[in-house]
Amino acid sequence: MPKRTFTVKPIEIGDLSALDLQEEAEFYEGTSMFNSPHPYRITIYDDQGMNPEAETAQAVFCPPFGLGHGGGTYGTEGRLGIAWGAEATWADAESVETGIEMWLNDTEAWEARN
Repeated sequence: MPKRTFTVKPIEIGDLSALDLQEEAEFYEGTSMFNSPHPYRITIYDDQGMNPEAETAQAVFCPPFGLGHGGGTYGTEGRLGIAWGAEATWADAESVETGIEMWLNDTEAWEARN
């Protein structure tokens, strides 16, 4: 299967149109004393680096609360939510970039970290 690529642009929480991402970002912002959520707009390109339909998605990366207080084997992963349509899907991810790469090109790994 050809790999899709992407670009990521930081946006404000208020710019999120996916309500479940916006609600989660606002909740996380209100509960975490050390980290804040990071909302993004994702532009998706096909395997040839073209963007014929200007496909976009939105994401929110919630970093771990501190070393050992996140997802993954060592508790160092944050949660990444991606909405490409009506509802977001979530998984543990080391960073927004590695999480988006997994979501786009390795759905089995994404589901395993859900």
